[in-house]
Amino acid sequence: MLATIAVKQDGMFCSSGAPLTKPSPDRRAARILIADDHPLVSDALAECIRTIDPVADVIQATLFEEAMELAARELPDLTFLDYRMPGIQGLQGLRLMRSRFPEMRIAMISGIADGPQIMEALRLGASGFIPKDLSVPALMKALELVLIGETFVPSKALRGTGMAEESVRFESTGAGRSSPKASGLTRRELEVLVLVEEGLPNRRIAETIGTKEMTVAFHLKNAFKKLGVANRTEAAAQVRKLGLGSDIST
Repeated sequence: MLATIAVKQDGMFCSSGAPLTKPSPDRRAARILIADDHPLVSDALAECIRTIDPVADVIQATLFEEAMELAARELPDLTFLDYRMPGIQGLQGLRLMRSRFPEMRIAMISGIADGPQIMEALRLGASGFIPKDLSVPALMKALELVLIGETFVPSKALRGTGMAEESVRFESTGAGRSSPKASGLTRRELEVLVLVEEGLPNRRIAETIGTKEMTVAFHLKNAFKKLGVANRTEAAAQVRKLGLGSDIST
């Protein structure tokens, strides 16, 4: 699933604060590699990632060869790879990493790439493309999406591709019809809410829809905000009141 977000042209600096996603005490810490030759950018990304996931094990590289060595030794779950860094240019780094580490997820970061380059990175298997000029809120949203296993694509990359209407936050439900009852909920958020209304805990929901428990928590947080509710009980009541279950079955 592609996730798009409107961006503002601000610098990449991360402010500290409460974690956006509460870590599960029994899960293994995610190992994240950041490969970028600009220390300020790399450190800002690392700070943002630790804000989102305080238990994440973040390692950093300033050269592509160093990144390849760290990837081989540390086996990261996810790598954020700069589009341009010493020893590599453009998408060559993505091609080499994907070839050597096919199971590792790789998200590109860049301050220069345009729409066609971004779409080519996705075609090559990138798990997202994060512009360096995102505002802090947009950057945090993009990082959180990638960290939970989603694919982030800046909206500018989808203009003119015919994909934008299918991937925006306010998705259509059913046979191409937009549901006025869904309050801007995505289809996945609707699925999660219906299962919440049925009384399933997050772990069972994750098993049912084939995703991670952390991803379910992320969808619930967004759904609660859109519905204006504070907890699962209120959300379940809204599902029944609005008849949201019918939006999934149609």
